[in-house]
Amino acid sequence: MARVKRATPKAGYDFGNKRQYRRAVYAFADRCLRHVPMKRRRVLILEDIGGLEAEFLIRRGYNPENILAANYSAAILAHMTRNLKCEGLPPVQTASGDIVAIGKRERSAGQSFDIIHLDFTGGVCAERLDLLENFRNEVIRNDSVVIVNTLRGRESDD
Repeated sequence: MARVKRATPKAGYDFGNKRQYRRAVYAFADRCLRHVPMKRRRVLILEDIGGLEAEFLIRRGYNPENILAANYSAAILAHMTRNLKCEGLPPVQTASGDIVAIGKRERSAGQSFDIIHLDFTGGVCAERLDLLENFRNEVIRNDSVVIVNTLRGRESDD
């Protein structure tokens, strides 16, 4: 299975439309999960070096211990953790490697997620669709809120 690489654009992800997107998708998740207190919700996110998604969730009131930030690179996650610390925020849980393998490992350890946010950095392709199918079969609970963002490849040179 191919790994899903996160490649932050040169300008980063801290801009108005992205902040509005985060507010909107988590407002949707809040509506769907009214029965689960925010501090108890377990969240799986694809994260990049900036840590903006994790920072947003912590500032929104999510428990950092219940946030699992995933990336193919342990070095990127280490930088993300350092960036959170520089902002005066506590670290979140991290896992590097293939996102499906991470999810399966958590599931086999008896853990599951209330929210799964797969914010991909490129367009839809057969490989990505296969990944989503495997993820659906192996990781997602019936009552999980799953948010998938994929774009037209605006971050590549193509």
